Amino acid sequence: ILPGTLRLNASLFTYTFENIQVGQIKVGPTGQPTSLTVNAGEAERWGAEVELQWSPMDNLLLALNYGHIDGDFDEYPELCGTGAFATFCIDTSDIALRSSSPEDQVSLIGDWVFATTDWADFIAHVEVFWQEETGTSALWTNNYAAGAGNTYPVIYDPIMLKDRVVANARLGIENVELGTGSLRASLWVRNLADEEYNSYGINFGGLGVITSQYGEPRTYGMGLTWVF
Repeated sequence: ILPGTLRLNASLFTYTFENIQVGQIKVGPTGQPTSLTVNAGEAERWGAEVELQWSPMDNLLLALNYGHIDGDFDEYPELCGTGAFATFCIDTSDIALRSSSPEDQVSLIGDWVFATTDWADFIAHVEVFWQEETGTSALWTNNYAAGAGNTYPVIYDPIMLKDRVVANARLGIENVELGTGSLRASLWVRNLADEEYNSYGINFGGLGVITSQYGEPRTYGMGLTWVF
């Protein structure tokens, strides 16, 4: 039997969207991207969330959170050409991505008051976040000009955000009485392992260029707060 206090919360959920509207990126022949809101028809999603908190002693708290979400589009608009290519259509129902969140993600958090004195508390905080690969947009498309007002449809490869593990840490001192208030200070670092990951991207299609925006590298600093 685990010592201390143990708390477990869990939930299951499911929902169905009809006439759902989603964001989509369309890239023109010159590589100019356009953000669209389209009616994606119908989509179903289901998932589960689990939260576990364990406090083996009064000054230590450990927490684990896990989330899973699954499901795709049951219906998504066809992508068709124009003019002479008006009857050339691509069924996108099995191609469009539900990119609102990663299917699986986990967080681990620890809070430890490792020393307590008459004048201050000394605290360590560590958090680790993981998420798996996920998309940035439901669909990346184009209608290439074929002359005389005719265009034919093209679907570009999706921009995927790589799976990542990001750790943050903070070492602080709190409850220091100062004048009419209390002082707290901390040293912190974000992205402790200097994980390199893309946080967004654009497939410029006709230009043959794929660009990416990346998350912050390892960042550190100091914080000072006086509460009165």
